Amino acid sequence: MSAGQGGLRVLSRERKRYIKNKLSRGTLVKAYKYLYRIENIVHRMSSSLNEAVNYLKENDKVIAGIIGDIGKCTLESSDDYFRSLVKSIVYQQLAVKAARTIYNRFISELNNDLTPKNVLKLKESQFRKAGISSKKMSYLIDLSNKFQEGIIDSKNINKLDDDSLIEHLTQIRGIGRWSAEMFLIFSLNRLNVLPLDDLGFKRSLMINYKLRKIPSENKIIQLSKNWGTYRSVAVWYLWQSLNKNGG
Repeated sequence: MSAGQGGLRVLSRERKRYIKNKLSRGTLVKAYKYLYRIENIVHRMSSSLNEAVNYLKENDKVIAGIIGDIGKCTLESSDDYFRSLVKSIVYQQLAVKAARTIYNRFISELNNDLTPKNVLKLKESQFRKAGISSKKMSYLIDLSNKFQEGIIDSKNINKLDDDSLIEHLTQIRGIGRWSAEMFLIFSLNRLNVLPLDDLGFKRSLMINYKLRKIPSENKIIQLSKNWGTYRSVAVWYLWQSLNKNGG
């Protein structure tokens, strides 16, 4: 069974359970259309990732070795753009465990209903209670205002090309180029992003390609020529290699 087939089977089970337990007869058609759309997205994404992995295996021996060690690429997209950007801000410059704790407290302050409107209703004391710093509080308020006012066009965000989207997102306070690139990779699954400023990626390049020092921007671009239009996937595997080997 392929990855795509497995994803479709899981989604099919979830669809049946959701329809059985939650929906009235009048909303069945809308639910089927929505869930079939999600299944189609999963199928297309699985096919694209398979193409990317096969290309990388054929064109870069180092990445091919990492793929053999790590296995399937498990990148998954998310259409909850606001939540993704909130997490990006909360997690900045924090260890993962600490960031997760603060994020969960923040969601609890919102009664598990994360929306721009609800964030803007929070008092300063509630941000502090969750462990959100004053600076990050200002970032989250700015993010919420920009979504609320339509300055960040969430309905059309995925229609922008990579460079335009980075420019669009970096108007949010606290979202720089690196955060925007992470959004492109992990939320939208854009396949051809090269995060030149990511330290983990650069360290993994140095280790796996047996370089004497952290590679320069020109060296990274040179190495990435073998990755075609699948640079995000190569970067993902390099991150996984670093995590697995405690780098």
